Amino acid sequence: MPTNRDVKRSMEMCESTTPGSRPCSTNRQDETPLQASLRPEDVRPSTAQAVALVAGGLDGYLAVRVLQQQQVQVTALHVRMPCQREGGHLERMCDRLKVSLTVRNADEPFVEILRRPRFGYGRGMNPCLDCRVQLFAEARHYMDEVGADFVISGEVLGQRSWGQKRRDLAAIAHHSGLGGRLLRPLSAQLLAPSNPELDGLVDRDRLHAFRGQARRPLLELARELGFGECDLNETRAANCPFAEADLATRTRDLLDQATKITGWRVRLLRIGRHIRYDARTNLVVGRHASECETLERLHREANLREATLLRPANFPGPTALLVGEATDEAIAFALATITRYSKVPPYSEPRVHLRRAGSKTTRTVCRSADLAETAQHQ
Repeated sequence: MPTNRDVKRSMEMCESTTPGSRPCSTNRQDETPLQASLRPEDVRPSTAQAVALVAGGLDGYLAVRVLQQQQVQVTALHVRMPCQREGGHLERMCDRLKVSLTVRNADEPFVEILRRPRFGYGRGMNPCLDCRVQLFAEARHYMDEVGADFVISGEVLGQRSWGQKRRDLAAIAHHSGLGGRLLRPLSAQLLAPSNPELDGLVDRDRLHAFRGQARRPLLELARELGFGECDLNETRAANCPFAEADLATRTRDLLDQATKITGWRVRLLRIGRHIRYDARTNLVVGRHASECETLERLHREANLREATLLRPANFPGPTALLVGEATDEAIAFALATITRYSKVPPYSEPRVHLRRAGSKTTRTVCRSADLAETAQHQ
């Protein structure tokens, strides 16, 4: 546990304590408080090995640190789902904790969960329980691959009304196939003993009994374990985007209209303005430069015949992606919509570059009919 001198030193090293500030240096001569608090025996290989499921929030990192204090060798796993917004904080925090990080993609399994959730949706289109079962199933597969003994997570009993009740935690452990091999260090003393506790790999008395939504006790534990303010600012709350009203509306529309749904289509839901042309075709228009760049990147990744990228050729305006059957009428609608969100010089002939898989053309907008007036915004 860090001394008062360590805490004072950590505050001096953290020049900024606001979210989004410059990350603390990881140079050996300028360690973060978290790195300084790690003792050699905390990261020394031992007979017990655990896989930590992390999503970027503080609680997952606390679970790692609690197990490190018992000399358990920890490996971090992050399972990437569609529509997640991520930065480099996962890599930075795992580096400070001196644990290796593996990232897995679970787009396609999530699509099936989104279509037919066994346990239903939350307040939006968020299949919370099914999603967590899939996350821990991925962790179980990874645990078997690396030969670890058990899986840990930062879940806290009762912290969320959907997915963290006692019966929910039991259902997740059962349906993921982990059973007693799933340990939740932050609430372990309130739950039935897990296999690593019963087998003597982990001391149950050194685990915790947190419950409910209060954050202050967890923040106090974080500071006791060596987390400085700069470390706390690096953590991100792992909120589900599918609980948001706008994304839930777009998701319902996709499930209702699309015959084939891929992870690529789901990732597209969080970007731009969505304007449905007909039951088979949807137009996505970038709202700013970053979204326009993302649309171009997703178009390159997809390389699909049913995805047509449209970029203004001779006027400032947004990039758009037409997803579905690109008939002449649909393209005309897309071109008119782009000009509607653009500053087209008067008396000019606005032209737009069209790019599909294997072809690239330029087309001129017809000003005589404002087809964009029929747009159905989402």
